[in-house]
Order: sequence, then structure tokens, then C-alpha cells
Amino acid sequence: MNEKGKVVEIIDADLEPLIPKFMTNTRRELGEMKDALAAGDFSTVQRLGHNAKGAGFGYGFTQMGELGKGIEQAARDQDPDGCGKLLQDFAAYLEFLEIQYE
Repeated sequence: MNEKGKVVEIIDADLEPLIPKFMTNTRRELGEMKDALAAGDFSTVQRLGHNAKGAGFGYGFTQMGELGKGIEQAARDQDPDGCGKLLQDFAAYLEFLEIQYE
């Protein structure tokens, strides 16, 4: 985050029509990851972290991709504290995300 608490991602303007649904799905999957972690379902957390990594990098959300990568690895390691921290970071990222189109 920058000094104003915002996280800025620069996204290709051609993707702008797809972003609202993408963000809705991302928020839903964050909730699913939290539920899966609470249930000790690391397989689901790992799969959804992998999805966040691929989709984040694919759409140009670099920080989302990095968070997804970390979540995927922490779930693979079955590290509940690491997963929990990264899911908190992911929630904060989504809360403070500002999308700019180029």
C-alpha cells in the first residue's frame, strides 16, 4: 500500500468491461478460502490461491498474483498461520485497491 492506504494496479483498458465480474468472483473466492481454512481444508485453499495467482497475473493485478502465489504455497505447506496472515493481506489488498486503466 502507498502512503494513502491505496493499492494501485494499472490494468489494460481493454479489460475494463471484464473487471467488475472478475472482482466479484475474487471477493467470493476470498470468502471461500477463509471458510476452507477454518475447516482445515488446505487443498481448497491451495486451489483457490492458485486461481488467484493465475487470474491476478493474467489480468495484470501483480500484487494479487503475488498474494495468490503465497497463499498457494502456505496451503501446500499446511501452514494455517501463514495462510491466515496472507488471507488478511488479500482482504486488505481488495479493500484498498484502486484500479487505473491505461
